[in-house]
Amino acid sequence: MFSLLVALSSCSQANQVLKAGSAERAGFIPSVLDLKEERARSPFHGVWYKDEDMFYQRRAETTKLYLLPVRTDFLLEKGWWSELNSLDREEYEKDVKELAAHFDSELQNAFENHESNRWKIVTEPDEESLIIEYALVEVVATKVHINAIGTTLGFFVPGGGLISRAGGGSVAFEANIYDGKDGELLLSLADREADKLAVVTLKDYQFYAHARKTIMEWSEQFAELANTEKEITVEDSSAVTIEPW
Repeated sequence: MFSLLVALSSCSQANQVLKAGSAERAGFIPSVLDLKEERARSPFHGVWYKDEDMFYQRRAETTKLYLLPVRTDFLLEKGWWSELNSLDREEYEKDVKELAAHFDSELQNAFENHESNRWKIVTEPDEESLIIEYALVEVVATKVHINAIGTTLGFFVPGGGLISRAGGGSVAFEANIYDGKDGELLLSLADREADKLAVVTLKDYQFYAHARKTIMEWSEQFAELANTEKEITVEDSSAVTIEPW
């Protein structure tokens, strides 16, 4: 099984099959906008440009980024399945706000640590800045008790580990990028990721460890998109992990 996961993690076609599907639109991105995949450039499910050439021209003219706090007020309603991991709605909302704050931190760190970063993170926008606003629109916790049952059965029942896979969570975002000069919407992005497939990983026994890993990967991908030319492909993350933690 371990060797199979290693092979799957290096196979792009297998990765596409195992990856999560796109999220339901939450309304943070204007519903009239038509998001499309742009895999030659972006790793995300959906991308919309007001005008692609104009965006890259404006990006070349700016040197600053104003990162608005990640929002949680567009979060889609949970189903009963995700509620299995929340004692009550108040606890769930607290967890989501902590994830949003984690997203804020990861975005800033990703830019500051990018090897060819050209952007200065600022506390106020001006004519030399782009304004970026993210929203978490789906957060489904990993179902740790189901994963524990699946892991136990996996030692005794062939295929029992599939129960663990059924205990996976998911997380999704929508994002808008505005011109700091006049507030015009230039670019929108959206993506959704499910928990990664693994033989055994400690993330399966924590409610939001997989989500935190996804948020880190999103932040790094976004920093790469912001610091590379439009001819460069930013690779999607793997649907498989061989990390035990």
